[in-house]
Amino acid sequence: MSRLAVLGSYNFTNIKLLDGVLDLYLYEDPDLHIVTYIGEFHNAHAQTRNWARDNHVPVSTHMVRWENVPDFGDEMMLRCNTDLICDADESVIFWNGEDEFLKTSFDIAKGQEKTQVIFISNNEIDCEIYDNN
Repeated sequence: MSRLAVLGSYNFTNIKLLDGVLDLYLYEDPDLHIVTYIGEFHNAHAQTRNWARDNHVPVSTHMVRWENVPDFGDEMMLRCNTDLICDADESVIFWNGEDEFLKTSFDIAKGQEKTQVIFISNNEIDCEIYDNN
């Protein structure tokens, strides 16, 4: 069983792309376990949880009090993303092309002893794959 961290920009809305990528992970590992955020937004995290429910994939969620982010600034968001990445074996990051927190999170994930980090940008099939093997 591999644990896959799924992170996404708050306005990443390409559901077909997200579902397709997660379908490939599930095909490769039928015992897949998802690690993502819980929240009320309709974004990559919410869609990931919906996909996991529909495909009977277990999910571990990290709670972030999004309303506190402006009070604690950039450091809190980076710490949340880093914690999520560290709690998984692999990571996939869906990026809107603008969110600096996720770009920095990708760089952090590359420095971890993770098997693979996939960074998908601009809601297109345009990705960067980093493999530690």
